[in-house]
Amino acid sequence: MLATEGIAGLVADVRAYGYEVVAAGVVLGGGKPGVTLSQALSTHAAMHGAEGWLFREALIEVSHKCGLTTVGVPQRELNARTAKALGMSESSASAIVQQLGRGHGAPWGRDQKAATMAALAALALPLRA
Repeated sequence: MLATEGIAGLVADVRAYGYEVVAAGVVLGGGKPGVTLSQALSTHAAMHGAEGWLFREALIEVSHKCGLTTVGVPQRELNARTAKALGMSESSASAIVQQLGRGHGAPWGRDQKAATMAALAALALPLRA
């Protein structure tokens, strides 16, 4: 419920500025944890891995519920998928993402670049009607 309210609120805020949110891209980690609940709770690192997977799954599900075209992009495929979405080489696509950050200001680190790449990959998909 909280995730739905957050995404729906974000979409409403963006619309208030005259823009339309049509897609969402989510950066995926190494996949679904292949552990039981007791194993996931057994170590601090395992808890964070399971928590990350759950968070990403919630974002994808809620984005779909909000009517957005949604894609999960594995971290290791970000460069190739962004390049394909933009119809250019990986180095050219990386340069565009870097340039987008110049106008944004700090922070513009690895997480922000990855999120931008996932969003660009999502925009290349056929949009939901």
